[in-house]
Amino acid sequence: MRNLKEQKGITLVALVVTIIVLLILAGVTILYILGDDGIFGTAQRAGTETDDAFVKEVLMTAVLQAQTDYFDMGSADRTVTNKATAQTYVQNQLTAAGITSTELVVENFYETGAGVKLSGNVEYKDVSYTVSYDSTSGVAFTLTRAGA
Repeated sequence: MRNLKEQKGITLVALVVTIIVLLILAGVTILYILGDDGIFGTAQRAGTETDDAFVKEVLMTAVLQAQTDYFDMGSADRTVTNKATAQTYVQNQLTAAGITSTELVVENFYETGAGVKLSGNVEYKDVSYTVSYDSTSGVAFTLTRAGA
């Protein structure tokens, strides 16, 4: 009879240990990639935050440009002269950026000497936002994502 110790190969125990180690590594990798704090979850949150920041930046820029145009009394191509033209100006800026404006209203535009108020809803990439801005109270833009 042949001596079993002379046979070359792996033992059943070594094979089981190797499989267990590979399963543990696979589980950790899948959790790292697909978990809430994983790569995909982090990338999705970053995309959401980028979209929110874009909408806020476009709104702020549109209102500030409207204010600048309003106060540029010496300009021959001045387009913002009252609340209605400010409303149109802001709407055009949003449309140019791909933001749909629904019920966004410029409530006050220096007609009473009290600054600018803006409120309403906008939509970007099928996400609705509620917008609020009141320059008289010192409150910065408030942008709330629907369902948040």
